[in-house]
Amino acid sequence: MRLNQAQDAVMNAIVSNLETLAAGKDLIVGSPLTKADMQRIAQASYQDGIALWDQIGHKPILGYAPCPWGANHIVMPLPGDHGECVACTQPLCPLYRVPVRRIDWNNRGE
Repeated sequence: MRLNQAQDAVMNAIVSNLETLAAGKDLIVGSPLTKADMQRIAQASYQDGIALWDQIGHKPILGYAPCPWGANHIVMPLPGDHGECVACTQPLCPLYRVPVRRIDWNNRGE
């Protein structure tokens, strides 16, 4: 999923709140959380999650950016490459099995 810097900050806040809930104690003062504290933190995380979901338009971009030669082409990691590179799997595509680093593939045109 590609998030901008502000969205990434919201996601980090949500994760931090969930870690606090999982630990069951206030990470700042180290004391156990009360039920009211847990409800407040959970409600804040829930509201942040809804706001983030609304920002990304309910259509997050998962996996790899589409192939520039065809949005219906399937882009996958190259076998045996340990996930470092991806390539288009459409045999008639100019990018067929051309190794491109994942970060470069997803960042092209941005």
